[in-house]
Amino acid sequence: MKNSMKLLALVLVAAAALFGAVQPAQAQAQGTTAVSVNVNGIVILYYYSSVNVTMPADLLGSQAVSAGAAAPTAVAVATGAEATLANPTSATPVSLAAMNLDILNAWSVRSLNTASGTTQVTISGTQDTLTAGAGNVITIDDRQVRATSGAFGATSTFPSAGTFVTPQTGDVRLVLDMSATTATGNFAGGNYTLTAVNL
Repeated sequence: MKNSMKLLALVLVAAAALFGAVQPAQAQAQGTTAVSVNVNGIVILYYYSSVNVTMPADLLGSQAVSAGAAAPTAVAVATGAEATLANPTSATPVSLAAMNLDILNAWSVRSLNTASGTTQVTISGTQDTLTAGAGNVITIDDRQVRATSGAFGATSTFPSAGTFVTPQTGDVRLVLDMSATTATGNFAGGNYTLTAVNL
């Protein structure tokens, strides 16, 4: 009987130790948050802070331009004979008063806009005169811009879609008046300003 009582006591002690070791469940709470992001329009304009262009020598000079054949009749003068030809001067290859200077890949734009939105690049300027000395000037008469595959104008408008990943590149045209250019030199002082906006 004593042994049975001892055995029962041992069983009770073991059971108490077992159930006492069981930890209560941890308190827990769970919630789900919905996330939304409002993305506003983005425009990134890439451009050059300065451009120093060297004109090719054969654009306006370093050329031999034939006036064709001549057959003048000479006249007698005190010292011999004199033949008079027509003035051989012809027009320059380009107009000095309106010469286009096209600057290719002058800018590019990344745009994030509405699915059907467009982006517009405009060109302006505040300094029209490039000077290389007193009285020796080049004047910017007009500034134009275009997307690479477009036409030159005061503005260039193109679809925004896809340009955030693949930027739209473009060109600048400056219409120069060189009729007051009297000598060679480094002409400086002009500028142009590009503005990109999502429409």
